[in-house]
Amino acid sequence: MTFYNKVDSSGFEGSDLVDNGTKAGGSIELYRNETDAEKRYESFKIGRVVSAGGCCKIKSMIIRTSPRLSFDEQEELLEKIVKAIDAY
Repeated sequence: MTFYNKVDSSGFEGSDLVDNGTKAGGSIELYRNETDAEKRYESFKIGRVVSAGGCCKIKSMIIRTSPRLSFDEQEELLEKIVKAIDAY
């Protein structure tokens, strides 16, 4: 799932949100199990994914925010998403 947040859209490719992925605001990646999610999360932690933006793992989900957001904006957005998920 990709979501939109107010980011600078200059330089986006394609015509829609999915074409631009995490650059447009962020994404929530769902995996079959926690092990698969952990493998993906590790790729962000060790820098295999360039310009990954903010990232956190909750069970079998990876939540990512746009690298076009400032560090503080990334952290704030991640916190809001995590709180919304925890509410369920």
